[in-house]
Amino acid sequence: MDKVVTSEISKFEAKFLNHLRTNHPKLLEAIRTSGELTKQTENELKGLIESFLAESGLAMKAWEK
Repeated sequence: MDKVVTSEISKFEAKFLNHLRTNHPKLLEAIRTSGELTKQTENELKGLIESFLAESGLAMKAWEK
């Protein structure tokens, strides 16, 4: 999330939740059923966020090196 421009956060949330509901309903069900983020679901979410951000079309922050 550090990569996303602050003004794009609400767009990210809506788009990512839609993406999860459409493409990864089993992951959401696992989280809902257990009531917690296991290490496995956390790692899966992190991977999904990274790939989603690359394809989302949302504005990203420019990082200085």
